[in-house]
Amino acid sequence: MSTYSDFIIKHKNPTDLINYLNNFFVYGRQSKLFNTNHNIYKYTNTVVFTIDTESDWTHIYYQPKHLFAFDEIMRRMTQEFNTIGIFGYKQTTDETSRFAFFEKGKLVRSLAYEYYSHLEELILIDDFGKRFEFEKYDYEEKREKYKFNERFLNYYDDIQHWYHEFGFEFNFETELLHIEIIENKN
Repeated sequence: MSTYSDFIIKHKNPTDLINYLNNFFVYGRQSKLFNTNHNIYKYTNTVVFTIDTESDWTHIYYQPKHLFAFDEIMRRMTQEFNTIGIFGYKQTTDETSRFAFFEKGKLVRSLAYEYYSHLEELILIDDFGKRFEFEKYDYEEKREKYKFNERFLNYYDDIQHWYHEFGFEFNFETELLHIEIIENKN
């Protein structure tokens, strides 16, 4: 089972974002590494920040408890730093997925599919905002499991392509700061 979860903020200084997120989380141990292993602090919640001085973006790896768990924080961060933020998520086991785009404190676009095992269907649960020009399809509302159809949100074909459209490029050669989250503050 794999989960891809990216929070990407157009903000050059990750220290600002780390300090800002401390308004919401109590931090524990911290380690600088060169991989995204979320389990370095066994049995705890971890957030990982890219420390890339060459990029205008900060990439945050975090496994939310549900698809909309980080929305309010993203909304507030993009408002605080007068910028844009993107969330991309894909659970490979059941194909649950989400794309969300925030700009200056507002949710502009959101697409989300969730798998319902009792129905054995992947269902469109959120289609908010105006389509971007680079979106290929009008996404379908539901699909039976294992029946491929390109008109469903895909992490590689859609979400990663959309990151590129906004100017973000993955950098796998950068240092990462892993921060253990002890608890939520509110």
